[in-house]
Amino acid sequence: MLGDIRSAYPLSTSEKTTCAARYGVQEDEIAIANTRHHGHWYVARILVEAVEKAILQISHFPMPGPLQIAGHLQIRFKFRVGNEAELVPQISADFDDGARPLQRIKLSDLVYSSEAVFAEGDQSYSLVRGFQNRFGLAHRIVSIADRQRTMTDAQGNPRWVEQAEIRISPALAERLLLNCALAGRRDGLSRMYHTLRASCATEAMARIDETVAYGLLNEVGRRLNETSIPVSGFRYLRARGLLGPKLPSLNTEFPWPGAKR
Repeated sequence: MLGDIRSAYPLSTSEKTTCAARYGVQEDEIAIANTRHHGHWYVARILVEAVEKAILQISHFPMPGPLQIAGHLQIRFKFRVGNEAELVPQISADFDDGARPLQRIKLSDLVYSSEAVFAEGDQSYSLVRGFQNRFGLAHRIVSIADRQRTMTDAQGNPRWVEQAEIRISPALAERLLLNCALAGRRDGLSRMYHTLRASCATEAMARIDETVAYGLLNEVGRRLNETSIPVSGFRYLRARGLLGPKLPSLNTEFPWPGAKR
């Protein structure tokens, strides 16, 4: 729904000044509005050099038959211990599920996820519908807890989420996070989702390509690999010379609230 999915965006210098008293944002911080956590909107305050690493995640969607190509590709950003992102409630009058005023919270991770935005009354996604200009496209910055809500099937079982580090420096990982937010500033909700040209996979890889300057061989590898299949995300990184160590599944790292297994 449009009210639940918005594009995140970085506050400009003038917006930081205007919002300094309300959110406590400093001029030298990265501040990202429309950050989503537990169904609420926050402004994420991120210190310069706080990003430790970027991680590519593949969430698998089981399909009937042997051809398993459906999934979701997203980028996780891990912050240094002691420099976690601080989330400040974006709406001063917002309340949690217990009717208590929302409080500031610190998170060790945030996720960039490009997603389809459904129109009113159109609540089901399919690869075929993704070709039909049925959905808008949102560039989201969300918590892992928020993504867990959608990485769960109708029976309450968690999707399997693979992870691998993106082999870039912390400085480039920080730049990548900023580029993810800048995409939301640039596009808002004005672009249409397309399964092959504007999806979770194409947008995640586009943000990486905007951030990294490739040598000749990796540039050739980039150009030879389409980027529309989420479950091929690690192959796309390998073609660019960016595939880092494979990590344990997110399922073993973060327990799924309410999961049946």
